[in-house]
Amino acid sequence: MSVNKTTEKEINRIDSILNKLDELMKQLPDDYQMDYAQEVLDRFTEE
Repeated sequence: MSVNKTTEKEINRIDSILNKLDELMKQLPDDYQMDYAQEVLDRFTEE
């Protein structure tokens, strides 16, 4: 699968954002994590 440069940059950006989110998530209580993760997923799938 070939990806143009812009898409590749976007993917890397999203990837780094998700990694940062992941780090933050680890500092939160479990029940809050699940709600927030679901909210983020919903936002991503809306677009």
